[in-house]
Amino acid sequence: MSISLFIETYFIIILIIFGFLLFSNLFRLDKYLVAPLFNKSREFYLTVLSYPIIVMIIIIILDFVSGAKLSMQLYAPVKFEQEKSMRYDAIKDKLLQIRDLQIIFKSNSPQNRFANNFQELIDFGKNDSISISKYVEKDEIIVNPEWIANGWKENEIKKTKKTYITPNGEEKVNTDEGWIKRSWFEKVELGKVKVCCTNEDSLQIEDINNLAMVPYSDLEFKLAAKKIVKSNTEISVFEVSDPNPFDPTEKLKIGDLNEVNLDGNWE
Repeated sequence: MSISLFIETYFIIILIIFGFLLFSNLFRLDKYLVAPLFNKSREFYLTVLSYPIIVMIIIIILDFVSGAKLSMQLYAPVKFEQEKSMRYDAIKDKLLQIRDLQIIFKSNSPQNRFANNFQELIDFGKNDSISISKYVEKDEIIVNPEWIANGWKENEIKKTKKTYITPNGEEKVNTDEGWIKRSWFEKVELGKVKVCCTNEDSLQIEDINNLAMVPYSDLEFKLAAKKIVKSNTEISVFEVSDPNPFDPTEKLKIGDLNEVNLDGNWE
């Protein structure tokens, strides 16, 4: 008999005894129920009561073990939720790191695709660099073609004042004159940085060598990537999931192999 079954049996016997005594007392059936049983078992309980310390110790042990078992059963759901919260927070953080690295991988891929295995993704994070750039507004002042069309000569137009100063000191182009301003944004390369993993790099991922491992587990995340067609356009997608979730009813994953979606299923 297992300990759990023994403890449950112990509780059932105690409840039956108390229920029997309560029933007998409530309906005044003591002389018909309790007294006969008392007389028949008189020799047994007198023998037991001759060792009061041993009986007391046994009862205390049984009560303590039973109470501890009951407390563990009541605390089990709380402990499960605490353990789940700790595990799932760590898993979510790692899934977000994988997504960030996948996005950079795709933006630097000649095929505009996501990595379809962790070795490829980790090697990229450890060894590759990415360009840092920004868009800068540029402009130039050119001769107004309408003035040229009206017979003005370019050298005459250039004699006119092409800018003026506003009352608050701002310099503006005098578009009413023979000059107009053309503006555009130009991409300027600022340099290169490594993908990972120091404070100076694009991403900070702790222990990138174990990026594929599910926290608090010896298993690897399941990663897959492919291209799907949406609205006659080929689009890259990926999905990363926990292959053996702590809570089978709540599986964590990020991305989707069938939809254009880079979110986690908890977001």
